[in-house]
Amino acid sequence: MSSELERRTAIIMVFRCGRASKEIIDFFKFPKATVHSIAKSFKESEDIEEGFLTPERKTPDRSQVRKRSVRLH
Repeated sequence: MSSELERRTAIIMVFRCGRASKEIIDFFKFPKATVHSIAKSFKESEDIEEGFLTPERKTPDRSQVRKRSVRLH
């Protein structure tokens, strides 16, 4: 197993146990950027798995929509 994979796995396991980023940084002596990056991806994937993230709906910009006039014959 690669050391990066081992590091990532360790960080995710500790996050699942409820530890904070600062605790992980202090305990493992990992760089802050690494821990925060992995934490961000972990939180996003966890939210997707639980169905909390939904795609945002696109609404048309009404200022560019032409209004149709009604023709009566």
